[in-house]
Parts: sequence; structure tokens; C-alpha cells
Amino acid sequence: MTVHILGGGPAGLYTGLQLLKRGFEVKIYERKPDIGLSQHCTGIVSKRTIENYDLPQKLVLNRFKGVSLKISDNLIEVRTSIPKAYRIDRYLFEKELEYRVLNLGGDIILNYHDVSKIRSSSEYIVDATGSISYIKDVKSDFLPSLQLEFHTTDSKLYDLFDDETVYLFFDKELNRDFFIWLVKYLDRYIIGSASLQNLHKILRNTLSNWGIRNYNIVARYYGFLIVGGPRRRFYSDRRDSVYVGDSAGQTKPSTGGGLYYISIASRILSKKFSEGELDYSTEFYKILGKEIALQKLARLIFLELDNKEFINLVEIMSRKELLNMLLLYGDMDYHATSMLNLIDKDILKYLFKHPRIISEGIKIISSIF
Repeated sequence: MTVHILGGGPAGLYTGLQLLKRGFEVKIYERKPDIGLSQHCTGIVSKRTIENYDLPQKLVLNRFKGVSLKISDNLIEVRTSIPKAYRIDRYLFEKELEYRVLNLGGDIILNYHDVSKIRSSSEYIVDATGSISYIKDVKSDFLPSLQLEFHTTDSKLYDLFDDETVYLFFDKELNRDFFIWLVKYLDRYIIGSASLQNLHKILRNTLSNWGIRNYNIVARYYGFLIVGGPRRRFYSDRRDSVYVGDSAGQTKPSTGGGLYYISIASRILSKKFSEGELDYSTEFYKILGKEIALQKLARLIFLELDNKEFINLVEIMSRKELLNMLLLYGDMDYHATSMLNLIDKDILKYLFKHPRIISEGIKIISSIF
């Protein structure tokens, strides 16, 4: 049995790899001229994700031992003795998956655009075409994203940033839709965010607020972040396709990261295919449903609170050292669940001043339990 996979990004390649291991023939169709050309993901992952993909250490660019969380003018910094997160080379990551697929006999067709021909003639189709597929169907719950890669001779940056720390910046007056992130590697820096507002202006103003004005932009990476959670079903009767990765909306609602979810979804999908079933939604949600629901609640809280309220919430959590505990002991792949375990009555009392947080929170919590 041949499975035809539309899209040669991480979701398509890793799904193809799992299907090949189960004895399927696999053809992957990629519209770009090479694998690894989409670089809109920063590549920050957990140790668990690296282990799930069995990645060689040569792919690791950064080993993060610290987090710097700046919320308006409030700064919280936490460092650990061992890495809590990693940044991988996204291009080499996808080339590694490509090598494994080809090594197991999979077929990768580049520069392929006639998707309708595949849909009309194939029995097993996996849609791994990315966020565009999700956006066309759902038409909401996504944000345009932009990353700027730059370098500078400004010596001030050497004192401000190091390559063992992830820098997160929350300021709803600057960007009401999402947070801003920055990482450093060697002499390069990457700053990014997602928003319905002017992203170039947001990132330039952020750098300006840090006193950084003399820099050269080396590259710009455009994309979309899905922030509304996955589709309810990953099989479409109308299109006779199975969705995986961004096309299924399998990203973290609070951060937009998807590589960990892909590593879970691809394995479940391949197992269900081997059993003759196409929809793997139930099994996926059994593993990740609670965390996804809690992340949707966390995002709702972020959107509902204004800048002053958000700062007040952070101050409450800081007084109780809850943020420090979260950054030190929280699970990167299940950070909303980690946060739930730290919430006390004072925080609940503060949040429940907002009617929408109450109503939506009850729906989300009841869907979990």
C-alpha cells in the first residue's frame, strides 16, 4: 500500500519515516526545490523532543540554562545548572529526516505542484502542507509571524545577551497579540514575534527599547503561528485526507511550537494506518488534550488582561515565587499543566474578576475533567 504525503516539512518527513518503518510505501511531494527551505521556526525544543526524533548532537545550536522574562519594566531571570531547552538547526534537522526517509526506500518528489492529480488518484493521502491548509479551512485562530536574523558590532549586546538564555518580552502596549522572543548564537541574533499588527515595527521598537539601533538584518523569515489549538478531527471525508502537523493545527496555543506534537501525532497516525483506520484524533487527544485545553485558557487570560492587569498578575506570582518555580521545575512540553499545579486561591480570585475568563475557563476545565 502506497501512502502519498503532501508536504516535505518536518510533519511530512517524520510521518513518512514512521509509515516506512511499518512497511508502507511512501511518496512525499514537496512544492519547493529542496528540503529544509522553510525557516520560520526558531527551533527551540525540549530534551524530550530531541529524544523522540533521536537527533544527533551536531544539530544542537544552543543549550539554554536560563530564561529572562521581561514584562513591561519588570524583569525576572532564572538560571539552572543544566540545560532546560535546546535550539536545533532547522535546516539540518529536515535534511536529517530526508536522509532517513530515502535510506528506508521512501520517494521524495520536489518542485511538485499538481496536488489535485494526487488527490483524485490516491487512496491514502496525508496532508502535511503546513499552516496554509489549516488557515483555508478554519479561517481564524492564527497570527502572521516574523523573525529577523541580524548581527551588530554594538558592544552593548555582548553585555545584554548570551547564548545560554532565552529572552522573552511581554508588553501589550507594544504587541497585544503575542510575546516577543530573542536568542543569540555566535555573532548572530534572532528576534521574532507574531501579531495582526505591524511586525516590522514591533520588532524594531523592541530593539530600540533595549537601546539597540546599529544592526544589520541578514534574513527575514515569514510564516504563520496557529494559536487556536488543533482541529477536532484529523480526517476529512470531504477531501479524503488525513491531516498532520500544522495542517492539523497541532501546535501549542500559547507558543506556536509544533515539533513535539508532530513527534507524537506521526507515530499515532502510522499505527492507526497499519490497523486500517484513518482518523487518529481520539488517541492524540488522550495524550495531549488536557495540556492543549489549558494552553488555550492561558492564551485567553493573556488576551483578556490589559498591560496593567497582566503586570499585577505577574507581581502576585512573583511574590509567591511561582514564576521562578515554573521556570525552574516546569515541563516545557506541558507548561500549562505545570502552571495549573502552582495556581492558588489568590490567583484564581484575581483572574475571576473577568466574566469571559470565568465562562470560557469553566468550559475548558469541564472538557478536561
